Amino acid sequence: MPTLLTTALSLYLAWAAALSDSLFHRVWSIALFLFSLLTAAIFNSPVSVSTVPLAVLDLLVFALCIALSPAQLLLHPAKTVDQKDKALDILFPKSDEDKIESLFTDIVAAHGLASNPKTAWESRYKSQSGDKAAPTNKPMWLQDFLPEEELNARIMAFNHNTSWEAYALSKLLHDLGDDLLQELRNTRQTVEEQTRPIIFIGHSFGGLIIKQALVNASADSADDFCRNIRKRACGFIFLGTPHKGAHLTIQGRLKSLFGFWKGSSTNLLEIIGPGSDLNQELHNSFMKYLQTGPGTRNTVCVFEAVKESIWGMPITHVVEKESAVIDGSHKIGVEKTHRNIQRFDSRSDKNYQNILTWIKGWANKAKENALGKCR
Repeated sequence: MPTLLTTALSLYLAWAAALSDSLFHRVWSIALFLFSLLTAAIFNSPVSVSTVPLAVLDLLVFALCIALSPAQLLLHPAKTVDQKDKALDILFPKSDEDKIESLFTDIVAAHGLASNPKTAWESRYKSQSGDKAAPTNKPMWLQDFLPEEELNARIMAFNHNTSWEAYALSKLLHDLGDDLLQELRNTRQTVEEQTRPIIFIGHSFGGLIIKQALVNASADSADDFCRNIRKRACGFIFLGTPHKGAHLTIQGRLKSLFGFWKGSSTNLLEIIGPGSDLNQELHNSFMKYLQTGPGTRNTVCVFEAVKESIWGMPITHVVEKESAVIDGSHKIGVEKTHRNIQRFDSRSDKNYQNILTWIKGWANKAKENALGKCR
């Protein structure tokens, strides 16, 4: 029986190494095969002090096998994806009660990879003891700050589902770009709405979705709506968007191993990996669009100036400045980590004010010429 088991595991290992392109099958087959060899060696050896390290190693490999097995469903139950009902949520104006004379601009924001759309843009302000100025809630600047700026703009958030640790969808970046276009088609239906310039704001992977949507629209020259979207896009704000890839994707791929039986997928992670051909192709296509569209002069790239920390030790930026900044664009360095670069604590926050300056500039141009292009 042990010989039969070893043979079966050897065949599984050979298949995983030679034919499978799945990292999970490769790692799990090696772990199972190693466990069988170690266990056989222990049982065939006399008990002595020298077998103790072998037994410890065998226990560690056994624990890894269990963690990679379907038992992970019991050890770490997958959480359901917290999605909002509307894929394109109108944050302002919410109703007729929000009195506003005219809307001249649409603002569309897309959050990052696998973020919770309900909290992706919220402040994470940590009050100090006795800090009376600390906010009592967690303000979300898209709906709490921007409406107070008299922008005459409709503000929307694209709540895409890009969860990859569990229940991952079988959607590629191209599909997500199409989803954003479809939601804009559903929302911008009247002639007046279709004449509004659009300001796009994307955090991290959300910026890639925005780029993909514009590239998809540019490719469909026969569609009137797509031509309109391509023409009406008047400004872009990219917050930590990995135009040339991101770090920590290797850690993400390793983490996905422990969610295999919960439906994890690394398809979207691989797009933002360093040296990704798909990401490079997208960027090249988007740059061609920019040359005939708003141009880099109407593109703002925000990069993180604070490294991510592990146990209080600064390790690395998720998206380096060289990757976050498009050549020829306006760049802003924010003294925050990648996970907080899109969060602002108050209207007086200097980082918010830097972003607002550009949004106001584009919105004011739209007011001056409601039916023209925001150039």
